Amino acid sequence: MTEEEAKTKWCPMVRRVSQAMSSGGVSVLAANRNGNGDIAAGSECIGSACMMFRWTLRSDSERSDEHGYCGLAGKP
Repeated sequence: MTEEEAKTKWCPMVRRVSQAMSSGGVSVLAANRNGNGDIAAGSECIGSACMMFRWTLRSDSERSDEHGYCGLAGKP
């Protein structure tokens, strides 16, 4: 996929810190999804700025500057 397509995908490594009020006071939460299961803003892939992002190889030594993948998930 292109880097721009990757940046629309959810990253399982991201955690957004938020505060929630409860009867016992304020709780700090670290999550990457909203309470309804939607992707939390800021929990998307950051593409080539991530150490795990890998560019697809065109040949044994030539890297593609157009297509890549998340190295966390292994090769596509």
